[in-house]
Amino acid sequence: MPFSPTIRSQLSIEAGGFCSNPQCRAPTGMVMPGEGKSAGDAAHIVAENPDGPRGRSPLTPEERAMINNGIWLCPTCHRIVDKTRPQDFAIDELRDWKIGAPVWWAQNQGKALQGVINPGSRPQIARPSAASLQGAKNFYDAHAPLARGLWSLRSQLPGPFERGVLIPNETELKIRHMSSSPSLGRSWQDEWSTTYHCEDQELVDHMRGLVHCVDGFNRPLSAMIRDFPRRVEFNPPNELGQAISNYLDAWQAFGRCLETHCRW
Repeated sequence: MPFSPTIRSQLSIEAGGFCSNPQCRAPTGMVMPGEGKSAGDAAHIVAENPDGPRGRSPLTPEERAMINNGIWLCPTCHRIVDKTRPQDFAIDELRDWKIGAPVWWAQNQGKALQGVINPGSRPQIARPSAASLQGAKNFYDAHAPLARGLWSLRSQLPGPFERGVLIPNETELKIRHMSSSPSLGRSWQDEWSTTYHCEDQELVDHMRGLVHCVDGFNRPLSAMIRDFPRRVEFNPPNELGQAISNYLDAWQAFGRCLETHCRW
């Protein structure tokens, strides 16, 4: 039995109008009761018919058409799980997708859908608190001296007969200070619970991303003392130059996100 229009609408709303495949999350639009169609599909976890994909089950035809056996997918993922590679997707996996979809939607608080409908705006239920914004801003400002130092470094040209630009010890110390490398025994956990406390997942992801970038090009103090100063190439970039560029891109993206939240 096919799903009723009511159940199709409920499945769409349950997933927030996004594909339930955690590797996809394509926006499909919601199907509201009594209204038109969307780009999504109400797919069967256990097939509608016994000879369909994942169809061998004691469920009755009526039970197969109930909401517990439905999952909201984009047309591409629906085709993959039912026709292209049905053997790769077990019933339990699809049920995990179904359970995870509303959790993902709640964690993202509707931001992704709102961004599709009206870029730059935010739904009121997702508005971060003043304390969260302040914590994220404190973290952004803490990284500003390092970011400015690396911007300056990237704008310099190597001297005659020199390969790469010298990284000053002052900049190396800033890198080390902003790192959370376990080898240094440094963790952001205490700071995140106080000075940098933030409850908005999007902002927190940017914060963690910055630390991850710094960890990628940090080196221990012992190496700074023992080894010659490092040189970095940006054009074309060597591995260190690319890591620094990734950090600067992440810092800019964080700034844009923070500015959008503050305007909202």
